[in-house]
Amino acid sequence: MNIAILAYNRIDSLKRLLDSLKSTRLIDTCDVYIFLDYNSSKISRSEIWTLLKNYTIADIYESEVNLGLKENMHRVLKWASIQSSPTMVLEDDLYVSKNAIDYAIQVLDFYIDEPRIGMYSLYHQHYIYTTEFPFIPLIENSDVYMMQFPSSSGFVVTSEIANKYIQFVQKHNDNNSFPIHPKISNWPDTSWKKIYTAFLVKENLYTVFPRISYTTNFGEKGENHHYKSNHFQSLLSVFETDSFTFKKLNSTFAIYDHCMEWQPSELLFPDFKNTTFDLNGAKNAELIDTDWVITLRKTKEHDGQYARRLKPQEANIIEKMDGDTFYKINKVQFEKAKLPKKFYQDLIDYHYIFTSKKSLLAYVKDSLF
Repeated sequence: MNIAILAYNRIDSLKRLLDSLKSTRLIDTCDVYIFLDYNSSKISRSEIWTLLKNYTIADIYESEVNLGLKENMHRVLKWASIQSSPTMVLEDDLYVSKNAIDYAIQVLDFYIDEPRIGMYSLYHQHYIYTTEFPFIPLIENSDVYMMQFPSSSGFVVTSEIANKYIQFVQKHNDNNSFPIHPKISNWPDTSWKKIYTAFLVKENLYTVFPRISYTTNFGEKGENHHYKSNHFQSLLSVFETDSFTFKKLNSTFAIYDHCMEWQPSELLFPDFKNTTFDLNGAKNAELIDTDWVITLRKTKEHDGQYARRLKPQEANIIEKMDGDTFYKINKVQFEKAKLPKKFYQDLIDYHYIFTSKKSLLAYVKDSLF
């Protein structure tokens, strides 16, 4: 397996990543390449080699002009598309679990004949980008879940996947023409993740996500981060693991769309045939392509209603938990339905432990002011 590292001018971050890679099991079976983007501080190739003399680097590819993250990523994926072995792609502010390569080899081997895989994430997506509340996938006898959303915090692609993506980029310059969430469409044009989301949606492909992270993200200041943050730190696999359990795409319960909403198989869940889920209340009418919606939005006319007590949220629908949080309505009603006034406060109560209202008020006051 090849390991491609995207670097700019965060030398300390790069050294930290390489230190974590040195302790990764099976690292001796991999070739490490650094894709260095030109930067104004003009850190030269020779300086990089000197700084990294304690690491085994196969080669450094330095750009002559500043590419930016998106174009540097596309440079890596074009390179990956012509390699004879899969490529692990890491940005320089990541940290790698000692199990990362083991996991990557086993997940690739299991899904090798699955044509609907568009990426293998090394990172557990622990938050929902539309609400920024925790993301909790359904529990089943598998170490992974599926989602029509890319990972920017460490992933693996085969040459076939990389080639398919590059062809998509060349064919579709304007990804805003695809039915993706407005929050993603409004991401800057410098975002390769926006284009990759459109690619997965258009081609009906899924990313395999692990339930525990084999990379984590230090969220350090860069092109897409304006300040250092721990927001992107995900629960990291620390102790050595020998084997993993997987389920095929057509037999998994834990499958999600690009809005991180449950997308149940009609074969496994016939009661939800022709039904879209909007349990976070973040979808608009353009993203509804079914006759029925189970949503957080309220309406007097509905065909069923459910509580939000069990975790994850979709467990309340599966278990038919009676309540007044989620409603099953048709698409016409959905366009008229409104979000409840206290939905944000209810989400805080659902996701976080506050033993008193005083603690909750202190948290909100500190967050806002």
